This record gives sequence, C-alpha cells and structure tokens, in this order.
Amino acid sequence: MCGRFTLHSSVQTIADRFGLTALSVGSISPRYNIAPTDKCLILTSNDQGVASEFMEWGFVGTSENKNNTFRIINSRADKLVNIPRFLSSLQSRRCLVIADGFYEWERNSSAVGPMYYQLQDNSPFAFAGIWAQGLSPSGIKVKRFSIITTDANTLVGQVHHRMPVILSEESETAWLDQSKRSSLALLSMLIPFPSGSMQSYRVSRYVNRSGNDEKTAIEPVVNLL
Repeated sequence: MCGRFTLHSSVQTIADRFGLTALSVGSISPRYNIAPTDKCLILTSNDQGVASEFMEWGFVGTSENKNNTFRIINSRADKLVNIPRFLSSLQSRRCLVIADGFYEWERNSSAVGPMYYQLQDNSPFAFAGIWAQGLSPSGIKVKRFSIITTDANTLVGQVHHRMPVILSEESETAWLDQSKRSSLALLSMLIPFPSGSMQSYRVSRYVNRSGNDEKTAIEPVVNLL
C-alpha cells in the first residue's frame, strides 16, 4: 500500500519533468511526509491540455451502519472494475499524483523505521491515481483522489506485498487521455515498476508521526553495529 509519500523537488524540476511551466505548477513547499487528507499536487487533462491542481488525499467511505466514515487512500488495481465507484473514476477521472519518494513499513515490526523508496536518479515521478468530487462536512465541493496499488516488485516486496503504481513516462500521457475508456487497456498500465530503476534505504521512526514534515524524515538511519 502507500500511506505516506514525499514531494520535495523544486517547482522548476517538477515543471521540466512533466512538460509544464513553473507558473502553472504554482508555489509549493517541500513536503517530506505527505499523509492522508493532505492536499497534494495532481495533474489532470482537459480540452486545453494538462492542468495542475491540488486535491485532498483519500476518498471518503462510510461504514455499513453509516455511523462512521473512513478514508480510502489506496485502490487495488485488481478491484477497480468490480466496484462501481472506482470503475466510474477509472473510465473518466484519472490523474497523476506527483511524488519523488514514498515510505513503506514492515508489517510485523514497529521497532524500526520504514523504508524510503525513490527512483535511481532521485527524479520526480507520477503515481497512477483516480479522483472524484464530493462534499466537505460544511457542504463545499471537494475533489479527492486515491492512489492505485499493484503487486510489489522484488525491491518493495522485501517489506510489503503491495506497492503504489508508478507509471512509466510513456504511460503517463495515455493515463491522462480521457478518450481511453477500455478497462483492459487501462489496467494493462497498472504494473509493478522495475526494481532496477529504484533505490531504497531505511529512515527513522520520525516519519511515523504525520505532523513531522521536515527533511529529517528522509535522512538515512546509520547502522552503528
């Protein structure tokens, strides 16, 4: 799964990577510990081309007794076509979630910090996302997104059996092309990113607290043994 990620690359680096202008990206602060419900940089497409905006992380779900709500921060690639809500977004509301790293915790160990994953060249990349519009508690329209997950590659698989879908640069354009509605074609893009193009290292438990959003979060843990 993906429960925390980062985006600390400069605005110009992000703009250059995704073929945008710095002005269109806007002013953003480095983020080292992005958590559910945070507003995140998203790319969508419209008649004018690719557009950037900020959306809230996590669809809002309701418990069976409708007394409680919860956040759907991840959507499994193999379940998208089976859930009407997800299928609708898959077919007409796809987006790129911009990031430059993500964290993953070992399932059976709370004694150590998570692993931090990046591309080999430390460049920004795009998670495959879907979005929908809902209402805030005060009745204001809010756009929210969910990150799609797939089977882990061999690198992430050492820690967890799932990982977020990182789209290849070639797939990014196709993913944003809203004329593409074939579920089979869309699902074919949702595959594990090559392990050889990624790197990882362990960080401290500082990142466990969502409010901790300083560069300390991505500093490697030094093994003194």
